[in-house]
Amino acid sequence: MTVVAWHKEMGVAMDSQATRADIAIPCTKWMMHGEYLLAGAGSADTVSMVFKLIEEEREVFPFEDATIAVFRFATKDKPFEATEFKSGKFPDNLSFTVNSPFNAIGAGTPYAMAAFNLQKTPIEAVRLANKLSTSCGGEIVAFDQYGERVVC
Repeated sequence: MTVVAWHKEMGVAMDSQATRADIAIPCTKWMMHGEYLLAGAGSADTVSMVFKLIEEEREVFPFEDATIAVFRFATKDKPFEATEFKSGKFPDNLSFTVNSPFNAIGAGTPYAMAAFNLQKTPIEAVRLANKLSTSCGGEIVAFDQYGERVVC
């Protein structure tokens, strides 16, 4: 499991840990693909498989043990956008809608959402999840809403 937290005016942050049988395993569950940032939560094996299929431009069949969030960074003409990728050929069938100013996926979601409700940033939301959830941890990776890497 993991946590990915985003705010439409502040960008996105995620941890870098998978947990298997209560053992923390460092891992990378995000990738850039063209103009998109993809970040996964749930099964590290499924996230890796989905990322590989996307890189190979192959069909991705529906999966249930992971969630893939897709982000399109803001430009001077477009806002930061987020959606979820479920299946198909990437990036077909993506529908970007922002119904709330912030959101999160993964085991750390309750902690990240609490942090957002206290006016915290995505980095602070992931830090809180890392501190309070045994399923979250490791290095924090973050990007501002324009796609610039943020030092954590």
